[in-house]
Amino acid sequence: MGDKDLSHTTTAPTVIHPRYADEETSGSKLMRKIKEDPWTPIGISGCIAMLAYNAYAWKTTKFSTQQFILRLRLKAQGMIVGMMGIGGVYMMYNEMKAIKVENAKHAKKSH
Repeated sequence: MGDKDLSHTTTAPTVIHPRYADEETSGSKLMRKIKEDPWTPIGISGCIAMLAYNAYAWKTTKFSTQQFILRLRLKAQGMIVGMMGIGGVYMMYNEMKAIKVENAKHAKKSH
């Protein structure tokens, strides 16, 4: 087999060990997870936005620190539980839609 002359290239060729050739990169894994469950990044984004807002509000309100932290915890838990509920309803809707499509296909085949 002929060896290629790579002396003129500016970057070294990428060599992937066969053991790691089938593994996903972290970016492709993240995109796959987002496509599988879109509510997770929405919930995380909402939680981060809520935390950022409360970090700002901490400086501008007159509440004691203990009271403020308790309210923050309740808001964060409410955000997570709310997103879990909305995500569960969304997944149930998608499953019911898939079942209806599958039943319609079986009905067409039987006719």
